[in-house]
Amino acid sequence: MTALTTSQQPDPATPVASINGQLISWTVAGLPLWDLGVVAGAAVTEAGRTYAGRFLYADQHVDRLLQSLQALRFPDIPTRDSLLQATQQVIEHNFPLLPPGSDLGIVLFSTAGGNATYLGHHDSQPMTVVHSYPLPFELWRKSFVSGVRLTVSTIRQIPADCFPVTLKVRNRLHWWLADREADLKSPGCRALLLNRDGSVAETSTSSICVVRHNRVATPAADVLASLSSRLVETLCEQSGIPFE
Repeated sequence: MTALTTSQQPDPATPVASINGQLISWTVAGLPLWDLGVVAGAAVTEAGRTYAGRFLYADQHVDRLLQSLQALRFPDIPTRDSLLQATQQVIEHNFPLLPPGSDLGIVLFSTAGGNATYLGHHDSQPMTVVHSYPLPFELWRKSFVSGVRLTVSTIRQIPADCFPVTLKVRNRLHWWLADREADLKSPGCRALLLNRDGSVAETSTSSICVVRHNRVATPAADVLASLSSRLVETLCEQSGIPFE
């Protein structure tokens, strides 16, 4: 990668992002217009958060990202160690900039490289990015206090024979459309997507777990391979609560 210009050099007082292993000021970070992550939504992503500055389940998030990149046959897949190192560097720089009591949202993503038609050649470098943002707790306060209302959307989950919906990707237009429809139907609602057979799938930002008759149930297939659902399953097992 070419050296950073003076305007791109990280300022100790401002947040940074990591792009292909190099720290850069968050204010000037971005993707090229010809990148397939922009042109085609060809990007695999992970999202997590810190707790008191510690990235919970960092290993699992990185492993799931790598598994998704391999499943989609993205080129030039980054190494596990490089992703963990970049994530730690971003957290070590950005967390101390937060006010007391705050924490970071952590985002990792990799793109499929450049669009050959735009560039006129096939020799382009995929972009692997790690960045963070202050968690907007005040924005979520009402949801924490009162819960989130869901409404069933007319837009269905993408069938698994069209796309591997177990993978976490940036191509999320159907979720965006579903949430817009839900809000128009009932302001403040989020969309609950169903599969084509009418079974429950998930929402745009979370998996679904249902508590009924002292049991916890979640969709078994055709949904994101959710780390949160795995954690719920583990907690249920430890507490002797049936999980299915």
